[in-house]
This record gives sequence, C-alpha cells and structure tokens, in this order.
Amino acid sequence: MNATAPAPAKPLPRPGSVGAWALAARPKTLVAGSAPVLVGSSIAFAAGSFRPLLALGALVVGVSIQIGTNFVNDAADHARGADTADRLGPPRAVASGLLPSRVVWSAALDCFVLAGGVGVWLASVSSWWLLIPGGIAILAGIAYTAGPKPLAYLGLGEIFVFAFFGLFATAGTVFVQVAGTTVDPLISIFAITVGCSMGFLAVVILEVNNIRDAPTDREAGKVTLAVRIGDRRARILLAAFLIGAYVFVILPLMPVLVISIPWLLAPMLTIPLALSAHRTLARGDSGRPLNLVLAKVALLQAVFALLTAAGFVVLGVIIR
Repeated sequence: MNATAPAPAKPLPRPGSVGAWALAARPKTLVAGSAPVLVGSSIAFAAGSFRPLLALGALVVGVSIQIGTNFVNDAADHARGADTADRLGPPRAVASGLLPSRVVWSAALDCFVLAGGVGVWLASVSSWWLLIPGGIAILAGIAYTAGPKPLAYLGLGEIFVFAFFGLFATAGTVFVQVAGTTVDPLISIFAITVGCSMGFLAVVILEVNNIRDAPTDREAGKVTLAVRIGDRRARILLAAFLIGAYVFVILPLMPVLVISIPWLLAPMLTIPLALSAHRTLARGDSGRPLNLVLAKVALLQAVFALLTAAGFVVLGVIIR
C-alpha cells in the first residue's frame, strides 16, 4: 500500500504583518464570542426590546474578550513551553517568531480595556451589577493560560468557556436590552437555557482541541480536562456536551409549547452535522484528523446559532 504524502505546510505570514496578527487572533474561534450575542439579541427581539446599539456593544465586549484571551494564550503558552514543534494545531504567532511576546501581551491588554470600557457603558444603561460578571470574565480571560495557576492548566477551561462564552454572554446580551422593561418570564427562561446550549457548544470546540492536543499538553505539564480524565472519558464527555446543547435549547418548549412554537425547533436541523463530527470522535481518530472535526463543530455552533436566532426573530414578528 502506498503511503499518502502529507499535505505541504501552509507558508507562514511575514513577521509583524496583518496575517501574523490574524494568526494570533484566531478568527475561526471568534464564533464563540459572537454566536451567543446573536442568539441573545434575537431573544431580546422576541421580547420586543431589541436595541441595535446595545447589541453591538455586547458584540464588541464578547469578541474583544475572545481575541484578548487568544492573545494571552499565544504568549503565555509559549512562555511555558507548551507550543513545541510537535504541535498539531495551527502555528502560534509568538512561538513562530512572527510577533514579539511583549507586543502580543500589550494587544491583549488593549482588548480587555476595550471590553471593560464598553462593558461599563452597558452597565450604566442597564445595571451596575453587570460589572461583577463582566469583570470576572476579563480576569478569567487573562487567567485562562496566564498567572501562577492558569485555568487551562488545571482542567478548569471548560467551566470558563461554558460560563462566559455561553450562559453569561447570551443572558447578559438579553439583559442589557430588556432592562427596565416588563418581560415575560418565559423570555428569562429562554435566556438561561439557550445560554446553556451555546455554552455547551463552545465547550465542545474546546474539548475537541484539548483531545487533539492531549499528548503534547501532557508533556508540557498542561493538565487540561482531557489530560486529567483520559482520552476515552473525554470523548464520552464531549458527546454529553453535544446532547446537552440540544436538550437545553428545547427545554422551555416541553411539553406544550413545542406545538405552538415549532419554529424554535430549527436548531434540530443541525443534528446531522453534530452526528458527523461525533462519528469521527467515536471511532477514535486522533492527531491532525481532529482539525477537520474542529472545523465541523465551529460550523455547527455558527449554524446552530443562526437557526436559533431565526426562530426567535420569527417568534417576535408573529407576536407583534
């Protein structure tokens, strides 16, 4: 049998170029920061309280925290020796010599300052209590891979991602737009349960990444959840996260509302894509083949969010 030659590596961008910054920002991951804002804004629309400017502000906060976290990850992992030549994922900007570490740290700080500034404005027009989870989200973005005991190195990354790129991002987006108005309790329930769905999908992306990188992470002392519980259990947990995303998005509809609001079941159309990603994981593929799974689950979250948002927009149009 003839061995298939490996695909040639994609050439790296020039040091300091826009391409180098894009590599550090990881644009393919930004769906995690934008999808929950899209869904949260659609829930606010269904409640009759959609505020475009506030929705844009929530988007800026979510994406800025995501990019800032990615920058910290790039610089901090390099400093800890986690980005070796054996890395299976996309090359890192600092480890590849494309950007100086201090410049990436500075850019990360700029992102968090931007998120904090916009967050203060959002709190001023809704509730100052919003500053507490918002501030924790920024600190967690830094502590994800930086500091004496980074969350990702302790196997706590899933909790951070679920909370701040799922539940808080979705419910917070709803809250800043409906604050000061009378809201049907069902809207609040949707904000929480659908926020959990978005959180589960964000964790799925992280978990595929961690399963792929487990061998090199273990050598670097990066004890992610996949390293801590082992490959088989991590794959079972990932399947549970996928199931959880679908359960929580329909939870408020059961058992009666599913008949009267069927368009909110639109996310179920993404089940074939979820099953396709899971089949690869279930047969035990590892290493670079999981990069394709990562692309599938990122697409899954994007399409899931679009269909969920479309369902709530239809609901808002019909109500009015």
